[in-house]
Amino acid sequence: MTAFVFEGQGTQRVGMGKDLFEEFPDLTESASEQLKFDIRELCLKNPGNNLSKTEYTQPAIFVVNHLQYLKEINKNAKPKFVLGHSLGEFNALLAADVFDFTTGLHLVKRRGQLMGEVKNGGMAAVLGMSPVEIQDVIDQEGVSKKVFLANYNSKFQTVISGEKNSVLQIQAALKNAGAKLFVPLNVSGAFHTTFMDSARLDFNEAVNELKFYPAKIPVVSNVTAKPYDDFSIQELIVKQMISPVLWQNSIEYILAKGVDDFRIIGPSGSLFKMIEQIKKEYTPVINHNTISEVNLINKVQDNGNKAQRLTLGCPTFRKEYNTISTYVAGAMYKGIASKELVIKMACAGHLSFLGTGGMSIPEIENNVQFIQHKLGDNKPYGMNLMCNLMKPDVELDTVQLFIKYKIHTIEASAFFRITKSLVLYRLKGIHVNERNEITIPNRIIAKISRPEMAEAFLSSPPEKLVNELWSENLITSEEKELSRKIIIATDLCVEADSGGHTDQGNPFAILTSIKAVKKTMAANPFVEKVRVGVAGGIGTPQSMSAAYILGADFVLTGSINQATVEAGTSDVVKDMLSKIDIQDTTYAPAGDMFEIGAKVQVLKKGVFFPARANKLYELYKNHNSIDEIDSSVIEMLEKKYFKRSISEVWKETETYYKKSNPAELEKAEKTPKHKMGLIFRWYFIHSGRLALQGIEEEKVDFQVHCGPALGAFNQWVKGTALEDWRNRNVDTIANQLIEDTYKHLEDTYKKMMA
Repeated sequence: MTAFVFEGQGTQRVGMGKDLFEEFPDLTESASEQLKFDIRELCLKNPGNNLSKTEYTQPAIFVVNHLQYLKEINKNAKPKFVLGHSLGEFNALLAADVFDFTTGLHLVKRRGQLMGEVKNGGMAAVLGMSPVEIQDVIDQEGVSKKVFLANYNSKFQTVISGEKNSVLQIQAALKNAGAKLFVPLNVSGAFHTTFMDSARLDFNEAVNELKFYPAKIPVVSNVTAKPYDDFSIQELIVKQMISPVLWQNSIEYILAKGVDDFRIIGPSGSLFKMIEQIKKEYTPVINHNTISEVNLINKVQDNGNKAQRLTLGCPTFRKEYNTISTYVAGAMYKGIASKELVIKMACAGHLSFLGTGGMSIPEIENNVQFIQHKLGDNKPYGMNLMCNLMKPDVELDTVQLFIKYKIHTIEASAFFRITKSLVLYRLKGIHVNERNEITIPNRIIAKISRPEMAEAFLSSPPEKLVNELWSENLITSEEKELSRKIIIATDLCVEADSGGHTDQGNPFAILTSIKAVKKTMAANPFVEKVRVGVAGGIGTPQSMSAAYILGADFVLTGSINQATVEAGTSDVVKDMLSKIDIQDTTYAPAGDMFEIGAKVQVLKKGVFFPARANKLYELYKNHNSIDEIDSSVIEMLEKKYFKRSISEVWKETETYYKKSNPAELEKAEKTPKHKMGLIFRWYFIHSGRLALQGIEEEKVDFQVHCGPALGAFNQWVKGTALEDWRNRNVDTIANQLIEDTYKHLEDTYKKMMA
């Protein structure tokens, strides 16, 4: 079997491609027009020494590689595998028809421009030492955050990359440790390291604008040393820029598949000796059982190469929501999950949700306009929709606002049943496309903790609600007809013992139960596509690892994002939260569902709110009206809880409901217990407002929704820069948790295999 191997940057030379340009004049001319410079002149004469500049080098090699490939397949059959070293991977993807030549050249040109903008970087090839030995020197020299292993080329040839001065400074130490050669490379950037992260983010935007097709020939990825799958193309193309090139592992993967003929495509042929050396040293690896069920780690080889990584969670989740990860920042009430938080996460490529619960319609609209102005199209973000038992019309108005602004992803939380607003959102815009497939533009991630709600969200919209919407002209006849064939949820998120609304559930039990419900309903093709994620208790790499090993398709965080720069709460609250431990939260009644006894998890340390909230619920349960409560208790409520008289509280409550929901006042006049409930609800609104405003002298009454995950997070970051919340940005936290979760799983796997 044959594999075609495409060379990458560093193989360029003056005069390359001369015969090829003459053989393929039309394609050469087309490339020059697209690049806005003469590709022949660049390669043959090198004006201004431009071939040393990555913005010129990358498209030049890409074009020459492709022309040579066309010449090769004119004489021989197509290969069984293709792969490319760094830049060469784009030629491999082109050879596999993942994109056409014009698209590939556009990508490579943009990649070169962005990588060329990152200065003060350097790379060097180190020969005669294993990767483990090189890493030991890097660690000993104290430059582990400035110099990285970038290309695992062969057993004794590795390229290091990083800050230019640091790369050069460790030359002597490497030679003293046994390096036979240290060859600085003629590059300006620290390629294949996190120094390229800013370039990666911009490149991700360019990639998201393009369409890719399944590979017709297996393309072995530099990032994973395994073939691309249909769902990982966009992610791996972008990730390759900051990830090390696992070249030795890639060649060994192909050798294990029985390939014995490698055809080198490129201007220098320099990969030939490297591949011959790998073939000479190659020993077939006996496969061991891995954690393959959750698709986390591929394998770790004894020769010191880093663990090869696959994706955490489900690849289709990233494709569905246009993200680079399966990590989600969930909504937090009253805009604590703020517009700034949503923008920060979206720009980093992660999904998050604006905390619309408790916001007025104009407030939500202002936030939506701000987010859309800042982000434009194609960035991942969504809005929260919280169940509103007291004001179903507000819930419906909120959904209509989302539809107006083309918000195509929502997080549905605290629902006890399917409501008209959920059905309207899900049905709006559904249609049959030209391929006779049902297209559903609006996605719902439903946060649930009970099997019956899983069943409800995995079912078709209730016919009664569909008919109501149709009779009110809120949906079309086509939307009504198609409603019988779809389900409410796009995805489910198992909510365990989280901050805010909680059933105090155990994720191990709930996830198992919800997946069992899904299995019983899997006859519906839409149910089969539903992914199941986990929320609650996630604040460290260990807890994230547990969620993924348990089978979570994605994870959703909440409490840990509340003590961040972007969180929309007061600095006083952030100071308090950044110092808590796992024992510093407890349970209290939920103000928005006070009468039914629903619970929220809240901050306990330094406040009286939980005790006072529970006392109010106890009084509500045991009395039928305010007048039945003992006068001494009323006096305590007025002096310590409310800091105003009951009549003043009622006056404020009355004024509020006159504008927002007069029916509540009518009910209160007829039912004294309901009036008492509204008075007690006032305290929950008041205590939340105090926390958001950061009124320090009334700190004991702060209502702060929070779970123990934040306490665990605080302990994890203790002694680091992230100990101070002023250094905590939501995207930094996300990226650090993802990276350290990988490391934790890799370490766990190594111990299992030892």
